[in-house]
Amino acid sequence: MKIFRHLLTVTAGSLLLAGQAFAVTVQTGSETSLQQILDDIAVDGDNFIDVNANQYTPSSFWKVQGSGGSFSQIIIEITANSGSNALGIFDAADKTNRVELYNGSASTGSQQVIGFDTSNQVVLGLGNATGTFFADSLFGFYLDTPNGIFYSSPGLNDDGNQYMVAYQGNDDEVIQVGNSAAGVWGSNEYIFGWEDTFLPGSDQDFQDFVFIAESIYSVNVPEPSELALALFGLGLIGVGVAARRSRRSDDTTLAI
Repeated sequence: MKIFRHLLTVTAGSLLLAGQAFAVTVQTGSETSLQQILDDIAVDGDNFIDVNANQYTPSSFWKVQGSGGSFSQIIIEITANSGSNALGIFDAADKTNRVELYNGSASTGSQQVIGFDTSNQVVLGLGNATGTFFADSLFGFYLDTPNGIFYSSPGLNDDGNQYMVAYQGNDDEVIQVGNSAAGVWGSNEYIFGWEDTFLPGSDQDFQDFVFIAESIYSVNVPEPSELALALFGLGLIGVGVAARRSRRSDDTTLAI
């Protein structure tokens, strides 16, 4: 019985881990930090977000909210790779199935609209069908860099590290991005900051590519490694149940 309870504890912990998202420390340094960037776009000059304490999770996978599409805009790029980095979305079922949103020529203020038609075809702008179909309307973000492609889902990165952080609006803070008029940062709007160099050799400032996207919502999909851990825990429970049944069977035989 004690073994069985222990297995339940292990599995509960495994399932809990599967529901948690990765977190990473955002470093600040002498150059413009991600915290400073968020403070600068706040009209009052003091954003409510702390870049380490207020990271939004889960942030790996997303869907467009409603049928009107999701509007996004680049806030800033601070990296030597700004002329070659490209940002886009990928199919949650196949990370190699991708659609580029911004290429290397994009810069602060560049805008894009993404959506899906009834066949899960990615549509950009005003009805511009891309000819790329996803398995579902579930997607993640990726950053294509000279150092490789980094995904919003840490489990899909070659080293398993996190290269994107996300922050959610609070329906109160007024921000101003690029040449767009100032407006309230809504709870269906998220700001994303990227690192474009492999950890741990990078400076981990997550301001190499910063953009905002609205009318989206996150979907909690366990990372592959977390799901495997949870399944392992369930397997242990199966072993425990089988063991208990075996002991009961033995006890019955002895009683006869």
